[in-house]
Amino acid sequence: MMRALNVLALGLVTLAASTASAAIIQGDVADSLANGAGVNAPTIQTGSFDFFDQRTFVSVFQLPDVGAVADPFSAATLSLYLNSAGGTGWVQLAFHGTSARVLPTVLGSDAGGGSDLNFSLTTGAAVAEFKSISNASLLTFLNTEYAVGAGANKYVFFSSRPTDFGDASWNFETANGTLANRPTLDVTVIPEPTSLGLLAAGAVLALRRRRR
Repeated sequence: MMRALNVLALGLVTLAASTASAAIIQGDVADSLANGAGVNAPTIQTGSFDFFDQRTFVSVFQLPDVGAVADPFSAATLSLYLNSAGGTGWVQLAFHGTSARVLPTVLGSDAGGGSDLNFSLTTGAAVAEFKSISNASLLTFLNTEYAVGAGANKYVFFSSRPTDFGDASWNFETANGTLANRPTLDVTVIPEPTSLGLLAAGAVLALRRRRR
């Protein structure tokens, strides 16, 4: 009987470990340009218009609380809806993640630095569709900022900023825009190990009671 119970417990842990949960995090309405302009606007234009006018759109998301675990996310996708784009010059728009903070307020410093998400758009990108980032760079950034629970319920910031000077712009939907087109961060969460152990222990205890 003990062997059967051990096999059952191992099976339950394996099953639970393979049953990760998915969550869709909606963008926070505090998203804006890095200089603070555009808060509560349904769309925000980012890009490079001349040497003195470069604009960085920053989207904001609140990390969930999934317990004090390391690397709780096994997959992630950041999606931003590109309404329109314009310009004639070849300009690249690069995406970066900025360290987690307690408040969702976008800062001017969000326009520079941060973790490179290794994703970019160029002049002539297709419009009226979502642009999605789903790669190892995004996943590493989120797990690092979660910091074994220290980043739970804090806000992370994703900037889209031009890396060149020229005539190019991209108009993104914000968290204040059309519901279906708002920024989202889809994450897959690995079950907390403690919860898995309790699940297995509870199942074994229940089985023992039934056999008595």
